[in-house]
Amino acid sequence: MCSRKLNFLEIYFYLNYAIAGYIIYILLLPFISPVMNRLLPDLWQCAFLRITGKPCPLCGFTRDLSSVFKGDSAVLINPASIFIIFFVILNFIYRVGVIAFFKKVPKRIQKISAYADLLTHAAIIILLLISAVRRM
Repeated sequence: MCSRKLNFLEIYFYLNYAIAGYIIYILLLPFISPVMNRLLPDLWQCAFLRITGKPCPLCGFTRDLSSVFKGDSAVLINPASIFIIFFVILNFIYRVGVIAFFKKVPKRIQKISAYADLLTHAAIIILLLISAVRRM
């Protein structure tokens, strides 16, 4: 058993594997969703919508993602979906780049990149929370 403590950059590097996996899950969601909706209809609903009775900031995203994959993006349920899809795809490309090249860049650049990434995602989470609160 290894008792070595991981430093911030090592944790960030491994976190990118988890985030890349989550992004793959998001991109596969239109294919997973119909099956899960049939198997677990009560569980496979938006928890925010179920609890509050109001749509969450991401409501319609799965259906919009499915429409975009089918090439029918003329009518989107959630106007933010196209930006979210673009962000998710760019984020996936970034994660693959980090996994492939992160250890080859100088430590100083690694730290700047990691902190900028964390701050960007913190800002996105704050904006989503503000949007959710405004919809209540």
